[in-house]
Amino acid sequence: MIKKIGIIYSSFNNYELLKNEVLKKVNFEGYPVINIDDRSDPKKLNEGKHICKNNNIYFEINKDKGVQFAVNQGIEFLEKKFKVEWVFCLQQDIFPAEKNFFSEFEKFVKKINNNSIGAFGFNIISEDGIYMNKKIIDEYLNAKKPKGWIGNVILSSCNNKISDLRLRHQLKYFFYSIFKNKKNLKKRDDLLNANRVFSDYSIRNFNKISKLYNGTFAIDLPMWGAIAINVKLWKKFIKPRKGYIFHLWFPDIAFQFMKNNIWLATNSNLYMKNEQKIKEKYGFVWSSAHAGKILNNNQVEKYGSHLETFRHYWGFDYEKIYKQKNQIIDLYKNTLIEKFLLHNFKKGPLKTFNN
Repeated sequence: MIKKIGIIYSSFNNYELLKNEVLKKVNFEGYPVINIDDRSDPKKLNEGKHICKNNNIYFEINKDKGVQFAVNQGIEFLEKKFKVEWVFCLQQDIFPAEKNFFSEFEKFVKKINNNSIGAFGFNIISEDGIYMNKKIIDEYLNAKKPKGWIGNVILSSCNNKISDLRLRHQLKYFFYSIFKNKKNLKKRDDLLNANRVFSDYSIRNFNKISKLYNGTFAIDLPMWGAIAINVKLWKKFIKPRKGYIFHLWFPDIAFQFMKNNIWLATNSNLYMKNEQKIKEKYGFVWSSAHAGKILNNNQVEKYGSHLETFRHYWGFDYEKIYKQKNQIIDLYKNTLIEKFLLHNFKKGPLKTFNN
């Protein structure tokens, strides 16, 4: 049986979300779905097996550990059984906003027919009030085509100045600079990193700048809570690596693509809805980053090890890219990594694609 699209979930002790949220909110439209269990506790693992069996979802246990290996294993299964060309990797708190999202995506990729794109992200909307105003959901329902979280400008925001921060972030920045201590300097760095999230609450003049980003456009890093991956290009250029579990699993993949001059893109006309705070209904911390900083928490890996892993593979600090711009350019000349570092996202996308 041939299917152009397959869907992968990587689960770890969170089958309440799969059962009570994903299966009630996602229309898989007959496309094959596989759940790769990332070595859950025995009780949760058996629970996951039953849920998947009862809902026609294929189930395998990760032969290794971490989302990179789970996606690789899912790709191997789905390509062999269904000859899929694209796989979706979705977190359990993010859902297609359109009922027939997957078939619309299939029509889109047939039309765009571009073999230089390694992965697609989408226009992420949310009523959590974290990255954008909750009213964006009403705008979407009223067919106003709003811009939500449309990517991460982790490289092309390195040209920003302090004056490019939102006013409240500028004030905090100066406060932390005056009252210097280790904790405040870390908070100051976090403010600069918050400016890498391409969304209304993070980017100054977002409404004006985002008007330049329409249709399908290149982006440094799509929002990877919902990502569609080109199977052929994954197999050709991507090597799953030890050390990543959940945090930064896809940024590492994105850098592998960009190092080989393979684009990443976002489609502003295809919407996903992120509901981070639904995790709290099931006893989870709403943010995986926050969860990773809590002692004795088994929701995700301890926060920080992924940063060391990234530094080991790439030779620079993921959270201090803006401080190491010239060093990174020297390391990755003539690649998309260099091109994005030299690009200013405020002037529009580095590249657009016909669709």
